[in-house]
Amino acid sequence: MKASSPLIYLDWNVVISLADGGLPLFLDILVTARKEHAIIIPFSATHVQEANNIADKPSAHHELVESRLQFLSELSNNTYLYNAADVHSPELRIEHPTTVRSTINEVSWAKPIMHDFVNMFGFDAMKQFRKELELEPKELNNIKPPNVIDQLDKIVEEKTKNKYPHSGSGFGVKRLLETSLKYYPDSKNLGLESRMAAVFSSLNFLGFWPDKEKRTNLVAAFNDALHAATASYCDYFVTEDRSLRVKTMAAYEFFEVATNVGHTSEAMSFIKQLRT
Repeated sequence: MKASSPLIYLDWNVVISLADGGLPLFLDILVTARKEHAIIIPFSATHVQEANNIADKPSAHHELVESRLQFLSELSNNTYLYNAADVHSPELRIEHPTTVRSTINEVSWAKPIMHDFVNMFGFDAMKQFRKELELEPKELNNIKPPNVIDQLDKIVEEKTKNKYPHSGSGFGVKRLLETSLKYYPDSKNLGLESRMAAVFSSLNFLGFWPDKEKRTNLVAAFNDALHAATASYCDYFVTEDRSLRVKTMAAYEFFEVATNVGHTSEAMSFIKQLRT
């Protein structure tokens, strides 16, 4: 199934807000535009996984998981953006989110691997690294486009050389990415998801619009990277999380991705233009 209209990809927090009635005007515009075939609102395996993660919480109810999946079904009209490691070009399929959930559960071995990967560096190690190099998020967060990652790397490189004169080329997003990929024998064939996750982890590690400490296991941050990677195949990525927007735009610029990124109010203007 090929996209016949622009793809609008929603961050999970936006989906939750819509499901809970927090963004009625945006929901009305989305549904109306979708019914007019002006847009397509796909869901991804990461959306389904996020809904499924509710079941891991002690106070969770099975009904809430089913309710989230049913809302995804209705909002997307069961349009699934299939994007697997062995698929070089994602494709649109017609599948119910509960069907997708069953395929995710069948590969449960991936869960501990994902947890180990995203928990490789805890907040204590990150804070110690930033302290050693005197990296202040307030300073880094003032970096403006274009060439955000190049600017960030230049700052980190200078601070590294000042602190450790004999360290060589210093640290930075590009070097952290290069170093992490060395551990994968077939790194040249790694998908955008893995590379995007590595860049997001590097940005967090260095302190560029870092995630809050309450996200102790960093799995949520990993899901942010997966959403951003999947959205890169769409026309618009909608998120109300400012930190996620800034990091996504920096990563998209680095990977030369043309996808628009914006808040719900900006997305509404974009969709209104499509309908005129």
